[in-house]
Amino acid sequence: MGSDDLVLGETEGEETPQEEEEFEYEYTTRTEAIHCATNAISAASEMTIMTKLDERRMQRIKRKSLRIIDKCIGEIYDELFYEEENNNNEDD
Repeated sequence: MGSDDLVLGETEGEETPQEEEEFEYEYTTRTEAIHCATNAISAASEMTIMTKLDERRMQRIKRKSLRIIDKCIGEIYDELFYEEENNNNEDD
């Protein structure tokens, strides 16, 4: 076939459409975040401290994990008691 020959199924100048990529997002629920933070605290507590760097690392893991737990619990609390707090404010 020469360069001027037509190929069946294709029209001249037509580009074949490219498939769009699909992405699937997975979000972490608050319950999963609390569970992961609790596991991190447990793992850090069971580790053997070898150096000052290890000690600082474990304290950092515990501190961050406690912040995650505090934030998630606060959000859950706000969701559960939002209506109750608004109803109390309306009665005043």
